[in-house]
Amino acid sequence: GLGIEMERYSVTLLALNGDICSVEGLTLESKLKDLVLRSSEAFNFPVTHVQLCLDQRAFFVRDMEGSLQDLGITAGSELTVIRRPFPQLENLGVSRYNQDYRCEVLRVEEVSVGTVELDIAVFGNMSAGKLQDPKHSKLWRKPLHDAEKAPSMIRPR
Repeated sequence: GLGIEMERYSVTLLALNGDICSVEGLTLESKLKDLVLRSSEAFNFPVTHVQLCLDQRAFFVRDMEGSLQDLGITAGSELTVIRRPFPQLENLGVSRYNQDYRCEVLRVEEVSVGTVELDIAVFGNMSAGKLQDPKHSKLWRKPLHDAEKAPSMIRPR
């Protein structure tokens, strides 16, 4: 590198309850995810509950790797911090292979930005053999806007 130090700057965070906080030491190359983390610490919100908005633009998971410069967050920007509702859903439904084998999605919870944890119960009477190891299971995400498109696989951990 050229040894040039990036200029550091600050932004102001405004919570809906009227609390205000300044976040300092940012650079144009800082990532949004870093600002979200600093916001969660400043307002004592779990990081998965933080939603940042600049003017009328809300930032989402897809923006987390973006640089502040690319997202238009510059020196002196004022961002609104919204505490999102608790990101957990329960009893989402049943998938049946046949009358003897079924899978129930009991809980889906966002545990970090872009990562969800699932509790799934599987039932089978072993008439078609043993149930597979859950690590070999696949979750499929079907696009909501086009049911004919091929689904994309979501890998379990």
